[in-house]
Amino acid sequence: MKNFKILFFVLFVTVFSKVYTYESTQLDVMADFAYPVSMMENIRYNMGQAVYALQHADSSSSASFLEQAASNLGFRQMVSDDDRQFIQEMIDKINALIKDLEDDTDRSCMIDLSQQIQDKL
Repeated sequence: MKNFKILFFVLFVTVFSKVYTYESTQLDVMADFAYPVSMMENIRYNMGQAVYALQHADSSSSASFLEQAASNLGFRQMVSDDDRQFIQEMIDKINALIKDLEDDTDRSCMIDLSQQIQDKL
């Protein structure tokens, strides 16, 4: 009977540690890679990256981030006031940075993309 209790305890500890380890590693992986927990966080991330790319004169990367944000924004049914304000601030920053672009085609592409996003708000 004593051996049975010891065996039961060892099995319980083993199973519990395996389950706990699995759950804790799943949470760590999501936190380490900054997994977007919502579509709106993904949109905010893409808008921020678009501004960052424009600040570093990378209009092609900025355009791709804006396209992703526009496509994700199309799937949203409702946008909160806070999210709308954030997106509008990013669009204002993008419009200010667009003036510094030398290539007219890049400038017109960026204007079209920012207008698409603004229309979806």
